[in-house]
This record gives sequence, C-alpha cells and structure tokens, in this order.
Amino acid sequence: MIREPMKEYCGCMEEIRNRLSVIANLLSGSATLGRHDYDYELVALHLRKILELIAFGSIIGNLEEYFQTFANAHKHWNAEKILADLEKVNHHFYPVPVDIGQRDERGVTNVTDSSREHLTRAEFVTLYNRCGAALHIPNSIKTKRVIDFIHHPGVWLQKIHGLLETHYIALPEDGNVWLVFLNDPKTNRVRALKAGPANQEFETTD
Repeated sequence: MIREPMKEYCGCMEEIRNRLSVIANLLSGSATLGRHDYDYELVALHLRKILELIAFGSIIGNLEEYFQTFANAHKHWNAEKILADLEKVNHHFYPVPVDIGQRDERGVTNVTDSSREHLTRAEFVTLYNRCGAALHIPNSIKTKRVIDFIHHPGVWLQKIHGLLETHYIALPEDGNVWLVFLNDPKTNRVRALKAGPANQEFETTD
C-alpha cells in the first residue's frame, strides 16, 4: 500500500478541527454533559487528544527518519516524549504559524512568520501535563479536585488556532515544507501544499 503522507497529515488536522469544534460547543454551553466539572473533564480530554494529534502529525512528516532512529517507535504514545524524540530527528519539526502574501507572476508566494498569538513548544508541554492531571481521580476522596488549566480553555483554543490556522512543517529529507491551511476558504476543508523554501519565498505546487 502506497502511503500518502500529506493526505495523512491533513486527516490529523481534520480531526483536530472536529475536536476544536466540540470544545467550543462545550465552552459556549451549546453542548453539555449536565455538570460543569464533567464538561471541563471532557474539554481536558479533547485538548490532550488535540496535542497528541499535533505530535503524531509531526511524525507523519518525519516518519522514515523517526523509525530509523527509534526501533520501537510504534510503541510511542506520550506526546511530550514524542516531541523530544522528533527534535533529535528534525530540529524544525514543530509547526510554524505563517501569514501568506500574494502569488507573483513567477508563481512564487511570499510567506512570513506570523505575529499572531499561538501555542508555543513550551506551552504544548505545559498544557499536555495539565490536561493529563485533569483526567485522573484524586487519590483521596477528601480531596476536592480543581482543574487548573492556567488559562481559561478558550485561551488555549485560540492559541491552538493561532498555531495551526496557516502553518508549515519542515521535511527533513529534502528541505521542503508542507504549507497547511486549517480552513481553506474555497473548500472549507484542510488543504496542504508542498513548498520549497527560498528565504521567505515558497514555490508552491498544488
């Protein structure tokens, strides 16, 4: 079976979009389990799964190198550890949020690093651990658990959107990148292009 890594990556991003929508509905009150603490636990679950999808999506773009480096990679599940391992394979694996300019007559599109607020690598680890802690029952029935996300979950939602809305991930084998649109205005779906870097200009191919 021939792999289609870019299609697989888009599938991860589509799953993230679905889970972001679930979280937004829970936070707005349009969906509920009937108890505030249950709703927050579900928010924590979906946030953690989103972070795992970001980590596993990064593996897709670096799959061959990842499995060559880590023989037991198929057993990896901890997103925080996956990020650390990915960095050994490709220092530039983490998604980079960008702004897209206009394509010129040469077919070259100007792409610049975005200044929008987004989920940083350090925040990824912090949120991952906070969500993990929220998914366990305290070891004493006398302990009242308070889910501490540090920020309101809506802030984390905005940061994740800021990271993935338009981003690229670097591919280690040829120096190219995948330029990814979380919500392409033409299709209302995830869209990805393979692009070759030249300073801040990318030659994009549909």
